[in-house]
Amino acid sequence: MIGAGNMRCAPGVMSVLAAWKPDDLVEVHLFDANEERLDLVDRFLRAAMERADTEHTVKATTDLEEALERASDVVITLHEDCARRMQGMTPPRLYVPEDPTTLEDQVRGDPNKPTHPDRLSQLTHTILSLPSEQKGTREEAIAAVLPSLMSAIPDSARVLSLLRNVPVPSDPRVLELAWPDEVPDQQRPIVPHQILRWIDGESSLQYLLDAAPFSPFFHWLGQAG
Repeated sequence: MIGAGNMRCAPGVMSVLAAWKPDDLVEVHLFDANEERLDLVDRFLRAAMERADTEHTVKATTDLEEALERASDVVITLHEDCARRMQGMTPPRLYVPEDPTTLEDQVRGDPNKPTHPDRLSQLTHTILSLPSEQKGTREEAIAAVLPSLMSAIPDSARVLSLLRNVPVPSDPRVLELAWPDEVPDQQRPIVPHQILRWIDGESSLQYLLDAAPFSPFFHWLGQAG
């Protein structure tokens, strides 16, 4: 799944993957250039699989080459933030005091003595980084990375595009599917919080799992091989 942190697609796609039980076990690779989004959907998929008693292997990565290694089926769900980050990242501009406290005097988590940038992990620096490319529309940002993405996908792989209003370059391997429906603007900020409630068990996943076999994505998966 390329662009796994797409909040429009993640609930539907992950619940279908959790409900899908082919004869052979599969390895699901989740790719997103946004570490926080990737972690959220990785946790959600594992929670949904546990609820559905499914035993797929899951690997989450920010390395596109690793995600596409030996891929037989690729689902493209790129979102704007992921596409922009794939074009380059700008390191975070972190506050460095003119007279910083010594490392020995620092207390982790003390707002009056913020952690010096040199002591922050590489993961933290990555999460705080911003996309280098900020110009253009959402559609232009996604379209800009599609040619290189398509060239990286193994020739033998089936490809499903769930992109909204962004056509994939002409390729006989690709099926474009208008699913799931767009999330209304006022509901978009709610989606990550709802996913967290599903992960924590505060909200039942069962209705998503029950609906999964009736989705066009589930049908596409069933045509594998």
